[in-house]
Amino acid sequence: MNKSHFQSSEQLTSGFINKDGAVSQIALEETFRVNDFENFIERINSIEKSEDAAMRESLLSESLYKLEGIHVYSESYSCAGKICLVSFNFDGNDESASELSKFTDNYSFTNIIEGENGSKQFRAVYIETDDPSTLSLSY
Repeated sequence: MNKSHFQSSEQLTSGFINKDGAVSQIALEETFRVNDFENFIERINSIEKSEDAAMRESLLSESLYKLEGIHVYSESYSCAGKICLVSFNFDGNDESASELSKFTDNYSFTNIIEGENGSKQFRAVYIETDDPSTLSLSY
């Protein structure tokens, strides 16, 4: 999975979800291991957005700024196809940061890294679904 090859929202979505609707565990692992997560978000931002993706991105943005119990800064996010990526630094409760996944119905995959100065970096991949309880992973 090479992030630089995503030219369309369809390519991005199919990079994370196979034709049977299973989420690729390999794609998730590679995404969280990428050296420059924010650069990947910028790449996703350059893909033309559908009306649905633009609406999801707007809801994500609104929800990000309404999180309680944390201070968010250095945020970066984008949605294309069924995929939304978000990254931000924050001070506060990890559980409060995880509440962001409720902006719509999503499969939610998050990673929180604590920095040397006590601040934390939140990274997430949200995959649109009608029923989050139906998650299945493929290799």
